Amino acid sequence: MTHVRKLAIVTTAFVLTAWAAGLSMAADQAASKSQPAETRGLSKASKAAIHTVTGTVSAVQPDAKTVEVKVPRGRAETLLVGAMLNDQTVIKEGKTRKSLADLKVGDHVWMKFERGSSGDIAKTIVIKPEKRS
Repeated sequence: MTHVRKLAIVTTAFVLTAWAAGLSMAADQAASKSQPAETRGLSKASKAAIHTVTGTVSAVQPDAKTVEVKVPRGRAETLLVGAMLNDQTVIKEGKTRKSLADLKVGDHVWMKFERGSSGDIAKTIVIKPEKRS
């Protein structure tokens, strides 16, 4: 009878240890998913996402170095994308380089921007030629 009791105790201890280890691993995985990306070993640069939009310039603020582009989304919905410009932002029309002062409300543009933790930064803005009817 003592062998049976010892076997039951050892088996129970083994099962409990395996169960606790499984819970511990599951908790570690859940914690790593809930932590911000930089704490999981990702650099801040890899967190930034590059996006492109095509739309119409709805606002230009040269003093603040910002531009807003209204992007159509379906028939009645639009998305407003605001981006800051910096010294690396390239603005062009065709092959000609332009400046922020050349952007006008109503211009049809294609914009590539980087979405980071400090906001959207325009990388490239291309002024599209007006469509003729």
